[in-house]
Amino acid sequence: LPSLDTINSRLRVRLGEALATVSKESRPLEKVTTTNLDALRAYSLGLKSDDGGDQTQAEILYKHAVALDTDFARARIALGNLYLDMDRRAEAREQLDLALATSNRLGEKDRLLAQAWLTVFSSPRDALEKWKALATLEPDLFQAQGAYAYYLWIHANDFRAAIEADKRNAVPQNPNAGTGHYLLGTLFLGMERYQDAQREFAEAKRIGTVFQNEYVAASFAAQRDYARIAELKSSARPSVTPGQKVSAHLTNLALALDQGKWKDHALEMRAAEKTIGELDPINARVMDNAVLASKLLVATSEQRAQLLASVPTVALDAAAGVDDDVASLDASLLFRAWLATRFGDDVLAARLSSRVSERVRAGDYPALGKLLDLVNASIGARNGHLDESIRNLRAGFDGNELYASHALLMRLLADKGDLRAAREQARWLASHRGRAYTEVAAGEMFIPLNVHSSNLAKLREAEYSIRLRESADARKSLAELRRFWPEDSMPAELAAELRRLDGQIESESKASGGH
Repeated sequence: LPSLDTINSRLRVRLGEALATVSKESRPLEKVTTTNLDALRAYSLGLKSDDGGDQTQAEILYKHAVALDTDFARARIALGNLYLDMDRRAEAREQLDLALATSNRLGEKDRLLAQAWLTVFSSPRDALEKWKALATLEPDLFQAQGAYAYYLWIHANDFRAAIEADKRNAVPQNPNAGTGHYLLGTLFLGMERYQDAQREFAEAKRIGTVFQNEYVAASFAAQRDYARIAELKSSARPSVTPGQKVSAHLTNLALALDQGKWKDHALEMRAAEKTIGELDPINARVMDNAVLASKLLVATSEQRAQLLASVPTVALDAAAGVDDDVASLDASLLFRAWLATRFGDDVLAARLSSRVSERVRAGDYPALGKLLDLVNASIGARNGHLDESIRNLRAGFDGNELYASHALLMRLLADKGDLRAAREQARWLASHRGRAYTEVAAGEMFIPLNVHSSNLAKLREAEYSIRLRESADARKSLAELRRFWPEDSMPAELAAELRRLDGQIESESKASGGH
């Protein structure tokens, strides 16, 4: 291995690495990696398995690498990253700390990588800055570009910037580009660039990367092409980790809601509820919240009141000082606060949101901060500050706003009487179905709720058109709604509202004919 050092230096210059970095900061190859060829081979095979989606095999190989060489820092970083993906965050932190402890075997890039991963635990805002700096300093460090893209998506809701970062990761020069292509497909889906999304998913598959296929299925569902979904799910990688199992349930809930398959939705709710006790606390909260939202969506007014009355406002299950539990609890509190204010219980919403940690209020969690702003705007609007709430919402629209922001703005504009503007928001919701299926920044449990909103928007569009005395547009909106939500199987209150709007259209038509 020492004989490769000279070649390694020349290669890095030839591949575009700045000459200034080929210096004392670049450790000799055997120190940056390992003198143990078996460990190096296990690590390399682990990378291949990891990119191919085989997390079980990747873990075995990475652990074998560090067993052969306990100071193999790069393998520990890879293992820590894998544990993050597998929702085993305590083990991830342990591996990253161990990697940083091997200072004589850690190159500068790897040190920065480990530090950036660790920052994810305490402050997504700071993590974004670290990944941005690393991606800027090291444009050819594919892992940095991919991680920066990923965190722009899940913490900043910035699909455009994430796409540009991930384009530098999903390139032929990257030997582990499959995950990058799959992420790029997901990001394109979130921008309603469906053909681009499916091209990237196909490229990830061609390379050999295998995922659960939730986002591949969503790329068809968002266009209301449901025929391919069963085939895609049958060829998907099995859900093994708690996070994968939760994602599968959330996708199934969203797909059932999207197609108006209310019986399937009820069955999936029960199946999801049964899994809660088998999950770790973080994933259990996500699943519990998604089930609560699903119940509220199909409940009667009386049932909703009972469900909201049962929501606890005091949470005692967060482990003091554990970053992950605090962040998970904040997300849970705010999601439930959003549900409460969406369904009219502002007292409960205020009580829940008041328990959010100072980290959210200080901006450490950008997406949760946006969600807190939404809850406050909704409560404020019902307490005499409607115009101010509308102004604040609009001021935050920069392309990275939450999908739910448009749902709230639609309602507030309708309350104000600005029906044309409210209808435009309804149309935005109905036309941004890719975003509904992919937005996870404020919590993955929003996906079924957002997908439902993308359909319900057609009902609201019809309602506002009727009030604007534009019956033809209202009739068209309701016809579209009935195509994907068959009336005969709708929840009772939803069907009753649909019939009420039909009656209003008929009355308006008769009145117009009488003039």
